[in-house]
Amino acid sequence: MKILKIELENFMCYSGTRNVIQFTEGLNLILGGNGYGKTKLYDAFNWVLFDKITDQDGRLTLSTQSIKEGLISKRALAEVEDNKEVTAVVRLEVVNDKSKHIILERSYKTMKLSGMEFSGLGKSTLVISEKDEFEYKPLALDGLTGIDEYIREQIIPLDILEYLWFQGERGIKRAVDTSSTTKLQQVINKLSYIDTWERFISAAIDTDRRTKDKFDKAVRRSDKNQEKSNKLQSDLQSIQDKLAKVEKELGINKREIERADEQIDNLSMSEGVRDDLRNLSDEENKLKRELTETEREYNDILDKANRDLFEDFWVIHGTEHMAKKFEGLREDYIYSRHEDRKRAENGLPPIPKGHPTAAHLNKMLKDEHCNICNRPAEKGSEAYEHIKKLLPENYPRVEDNFDPYHHEGSLQNLSSSKYRVTHHSEDFEAASAKVTQRYFMLKDKWKKLEEESRKTEEQKAILLSRYGLESVESGMRQGEQYMLLGEKKAKLSKEIGRLEVQKEELSEEQKKKNKDLENLLGDEMDPILSKQMKYFESLLSAAKEAKEAQYNKLVDLLSRETNQHYEAINKHSGAFFGKVVFRQNSKGGYFPEIQNENGESVTSGMSTSQLLSMQFSILFAILSANKEYGYNKRYPLIADAPNSAFDAKKKKHLLRQIGTTFEQSIVMMFEYLENDPDRANRYKVDEGGLSELVDTMRKEGVNVNIIMLDVPDGINSRDINELTVQIKNL
Repeated sequence: MKILKIELENFMCYSGTRNVIQFTEGLNLILGGNGYGKTKLYDAFNWVLFDKITDQDGRLTLSTQSIKEGLISKRALAEVEDNKEVTAVVRLEVVNDKSKHIILERSYKTMKLSGMEFSGLGKSTLVISEKDEFEYKPLALDGLTGIDEYIREQIIPLDILEYLWFQGERGIKRAVDTSSTTKLQQVINKLSYIDTWERFISAAIDTDRRTKDKFDKAVRRSDKNQEKSNKLQSDLQSIQDKLAKVEKELGINKREIERADEQIDNLSMSEGVRDDLRNLSDEENKLKRELTETEREYNDILDKANRDLFEDFWVIHGTEHMAKKFEGLREDYIYSRHEDRKRAENGLPPIPKGHPTAAHLNKMLKDEHCNICNRPAEKGSEAYEHIKKLLPENYPRVEDNFDPYHHEGSLQNLSSSKYRVTHHSEDFEAASAKVTQRYFMLKDKWKKLEEESRKTEEQKAILLSRYGLESVESGMRQGEQYMLLGEKKAKLSKEIGRLEVQKEELSEEQKKKNKDLENLLGDEMDPILSKQMKYFESLLSAAKEAKEAQYNKLVDLLSRETNQHYEAINKHSGAFFGKVVFRQNSKGGYFPEIQNENGESVTSGMSTSQLLSMQFSILFAILSANKEYGYNKRYPLIADAPNSAFDAKKKKHLLRQIGTTFEQSIVMMFEYLENDPDRANRYKVDEGGLSELVDTMRKEGVNVNIIMLDVPDGINSRDINELTVQIKNL
């Protein structure tokens, strides 16, 4: 099946009716920025065929009924008038592997009530039309069952869709889950021809059982050597019972070991990972303790320096000249006060001779009579006032004749402090040098510890991400579980080995008894029946051996083709990439690992990019190795943002492998775009990178069709009510 064209009308961010993309054979590259419609285009392919789009995890789960008007362009919904219908349509034109041209058209209508309220008008509608000699004519199919059957047989089977159409790294990881041997084996079986051998073995088992039933009935009908015959039959029955018991125990133990294997697969880790996690945890705790101690000591240094700044008077270090100036000013202050007081004392009036005491003066004031002059001194008179001035409290003082000097005490205290400060600050140079050295040593140690902690966190994050763990603790618990499961598997393997030996011994004894019975019955036994029984036993054994041999051949082929793809994707990156090896487990299934040149597994140390390239390579190999089914030639690959973990070189070589593996591929990606300096918040193509890619593909004989998804100028790409995507064929 090849996709020729897709048309989108008001489907999600593709508003309007002129959104058409023509596809060609080879690589169809859809370039678009984030939010420019790549994922919506991927959803359009799924919706038109299966009436579903992807959820946030990239799974095809959201039906039309759960999304309703969410399928329709927000711009179209905003522009339509109230009480008017608006329709989303996706039209897909394909040609299938029988050269039949088919158009699939799915539509969904809704009515705008008022504002932004809508009412869906039923379910989506799918019309499938086939082209006859002249025109497309719609088919009359029997309901949903008929549509599903038609799509499965004429377009693409749903059960292989996840291996051909996937979204992001999650999609490829789901398609090829290399962490689970069971799931990988299911992929190999589904996409290969090995299931043919399983059907053949099942038919051989059934034929062998029916032939043995005929033989047993023939033995029971014979009368020859009845007693010996009965004894042999009794022995055979006893052996059969023992075999049945052994096979039952074998089945139980094998199922138990399968469950243990599945549990180990689900753990996605090994016992070594547990040790790595424990070592990481110990290292992390040690670094945390050292960081805490260093931080405490660092803060103590800062606190002590802040205290010493004042307590040890470091704050005035280097200000000795200010201390000397202060001392000079203080001495000038004291001298000025002394001189001012002296001048004030000299300016006081002389005390009169025979200066009377305060008691005499107060008596004269009371009597209103001056005893010195012996004359009256009435209250309020000049004589009375003169007597009052002679009282000590009214006599002029020195302090009244000059401004007070209030700061002498404070200056004295400051002078005492200056002495202590100057004395302590002399030790500043040595103490400061010691603290500074310790400070920068601690700061350097702190920086190194933080860098070690960051690296440990990165290692932890890589390990947790690789094995899908939530925390180191859960990883260590899983590691313990892994160890216990390993011990359980060892015990079960030992028991299975014992039972296999017992089964083989009983089978040999059964063959011998059957031979004895056949010889005993002689010519009474139908020789054709005996030959049939031997023939079908041999056929069953040969079918199992052939299936095993074919499976081994398939795995060898898968290994060779995987490494061809893996090397082609990685060899130009310059980084070590190793070799992919498929190792067999106890169930006969296989799991891949990356080995170095010494044959040692290095899978756990590989980057996300390397592991993803291994998964791509395995998928490409499975699809291309099966020449009988030829999925890579029959169906197109559709991938939305499959390579975000790759660098530029690896992306180019991944696209090269996609182009050379599939006859048609549609890849949606952001790469090969760069900011457009002439248009704000818009992109333009990386012409140099695209030219290099096109040249590489043309050398491989692969056509490249490049389409760019853009948002027109004047449209706010973040406003969903305005958004529309413009399709540019480059």
